[in-house]
Amino acid sequence: MRNKILTLWFIMCYALLLSAGEIDDLKFAAGLFADGNDKLAESELINFLENYPNSKFENDAKYLLSGSFLRQKKYAEANMLLQDLYRQNYNPALQSDILLSLAQSYFYMEDYSNATKYFLQFKKEFLYHDQISEALYFLGKIEEQKGDNEAALEYYIDAYEVANTDKTKLLAAQLRINILLNNHKQADQLFEKILREGKGERRDYAIILWLEAKIADNDYDQVLE
Repeated sequence: MRNKILTLWFIMCYALLLSAGEIDDLKFAAGLFADGNDKLAESELINFLENYPNSKFENDAKYLLSGSFLRQKKYAEANMLLQDLYRQNYNPALQSDILLSLAQSYFYMEDYSNATKYFLQFKKEFLYHDQISEALYFLGKIEEQKGDNEAALEYYIDAYEVANTDKTKLLAAQLRINILLNNHKQADQLFEKILREGKGERRDYAIILWLEAKIADNDYDQVLE
């Protein structure tokens, strides 16, 4: 939900149609959300919906509220709002984000059937979206949950190929699956790539994962190199 605030500011060009109190209340709630103050944002957005039941910005408030719920891990609450927003397609500029968030809410609710449905729908509708790698990554995680490691690996590889940000978590996911599949050569190659390109905690996780696998296989020579 990265561009929601900018998009909503653009929509607010219609502010002349609103009372000053209404637009000020929504701006205040949106500011809290932008600052990551999710509990207060939630409270203000709920108040906005109660105080202005016929607002032209009702769906925008619900959109921000769904993001606040997601960040607080209130996945069921977010899911209810996102389902309604997705059905309405109330703002085509936000539809891709709504769809991806809806799929993620199902994933975290462990409803993998619906999560798969909506991630695949995202893949169908927004193949060239800058978040397509995230949808593919979650599809891989679902296949992993189902025990189909080869299908998971395919998704992780596809996600890596189209990712345009830090790819460390995608390399780490590939490493994990190759270790599970006993693809030692591929795992070693991925490990070397992670050492060169990896960043942050995901890189540390991958190093530990590889070391544990080598120790489990009694392959101490590589560990000591």
